[in-house]
Amino acid sequence: MSLVEMSNGAGGHEAERAVGERSAVAAGRAAPKGAPDPELVERPKRRRFSAEYKLRILREADACTRPGEVGALLRREGLYTSHLTYWRKQRNAGALKALSRPRGRSRPTAATPSSPPCAGAPSAPRRSSRRPSG
Repeated sequence: MSLVEMSNGAGGHEAERAVGERSAVAAGRAAPKGAPDPELVERPKRRRFSAEYKLRILREADACTRPGEVGALLRREGLYTSHLTYWRKQRNAGALKALSRPRGRSRPTAATPSSPPCAGAPSAPRRSSRRPSG
């Protein structure tokens, strides 16, 4: 590492790094194993809220009657008023009810007959029951 000594005016000398050099941590003398690199900033993870959580928070917010109760709820949960606004729109559109159902395809029950094939869909070639001679 090339260092340039500079005088600080009081007779002492300070070391200054040349332009473009990395710190000692990045140059090879890294932190102990398992410790994060202080020069790498990890991107924050986007929070994801389940439909049940959103509905519970909306019920609590709608039950607030005194001034400041909604603000206390938002501070306690780490939320913003924009969350409530967006979630209320989702609830009114019926999206939260649809999101609260289990994911994936619903399984047909024994009482439900399977749907007939579409008229325009190509069908699979049928095999003949006869064996080829030979």
